[in-house]
Amino acid sequence: MKSEVIIREASAFDADDVFQLESVAFGGRHSVDECSSAPRLGGVVSHKIVEYAGTDSAVIATAKVYGLNVTASDRGSRVLYGGGDIAFSPCHQGQGTFRRLFEELLTDASEMAAHYFGGVPSQARIYGRFELAPVASFNCWEFNPAELKIVSGSPYPLDLREVRYEDSIDLLIERYRVFAHQVPGSVHRPDDWWSSPALMYGRFQVEASDSLFAVVGKTSFMTFVQRDSFIEVLDFCATQMDEVAQLLVYLGRLQLADKVVLRVPCSVRPELLLDNPSAGSLVERVNSLWLRPIAASRILNDRSWECDGDFVIEVTDSVGISDGRWRVNVNSGEVAVEETLAAPDLIVPASRLAQLDLGYCSASDLVAYGLATKGSRDVLGIIDLMFGKSRVPFSVSSY
Repeated sequence: MKSEVIIREASAFDADDVFQLESVAFGGRHSVDECSSAPRLGGVVSHKIVEYAGTDSAVIATAKVYGLNVTASDRGSRVLYGGGDIAFSPCHQGQGTFRRLFEELLTDASEMAAHYFGGVPSQARIYGRFELAPVASFNCWEFNPAELKIVSGSPYPLDLREVRYEDSIDLLIERYRVFAHQVPGSVHRPDDWWSSPALMYGRFQVEASDSLFAVVGKTSFMTFVQRDSFIEVLDFCATQMDEVAQLLVYLGRLQLADKVVLRVPCSVRPELLLDNPSAGSLVERVNSLWLRPIAASRILNDRSWECDGDFVIEVTDSVGISDGRWRVNVNSGEVAVEETLAAPDLIVPASRLAQLDLGYCSASDLVAYGLATKGSRDVLGIIDLMFGKSRVPFSVSSY
């Protein structure tokens, strides 16, 4: 007979077990300092431990969860209960324990009045089972900065400064306070989220000895590292699209290298700025933020709407925490969201509601690709206008 599996909140006494489990689950990619020290847990609102009851066996699974916010395309903020660092012992897989753990995290998120539960891209392969979908993406480009054109119009004042490795955290936090909350897809994290540059730049090979630079504008920001033969841009944010072009052209004027490696929103097209389009190439597209709704009615009621209108939306949810049917009526900017039995004008899975709300795609896009179903009333155009989508979200920065 199998022992009962229990899920509880972690304590300081679990640090060694958690470290051993994460080392196994992630191939030993974490250091002892990252896993067992208190700063690693900065910003964590919940740290679950899974173990067998009545035994002294080691922890079989763990999950750290963070309380965050994410900027939507309507420039509003959504509460995000962010899941990350989910480690599971390989020998205990396939027994339904992971589903129990994930469903408990979703329940906690609902009790915290969150709009969404989020996940990290490294665990994307499991998300389909729990109705998470990508809502922010970016493209990785390589190009020769010497081929960049001069952009017409008055250039924005930009300040280039070399930044000491240990001072880079304070600079990022400073710029975040100024404008990052205005960029769709930016994830808002508390100031104590970053405990060291090593954690902040963990996705890049950045060492304390590297030459780290920051380009700072009024409402734009970029950091980059000068390598032996190229420039690698680390963080890239701008509240206006024309500022994006200014940042790119500025890189060309610096004449520091013959190649730039850059991550930009999918809506940004660096090849349009190149005199020779073949001087640039799209290397990779990355889905940088995955979400699933926790409470569909809360999402519909709390967001802002681009115009007045009326429609009925039905949300289906295989997990059963966000399903329902609601009438959305916006009159003179005031929204009323009520449950209804009326025929739906749009039927969407929970994961696609996240993409619709955050501006990743439109209702017409979802229907055209067979990912949503329209009703008998021809109101897709109105629904598109009401949701609005001024800019596709992205999460290039560490915010």
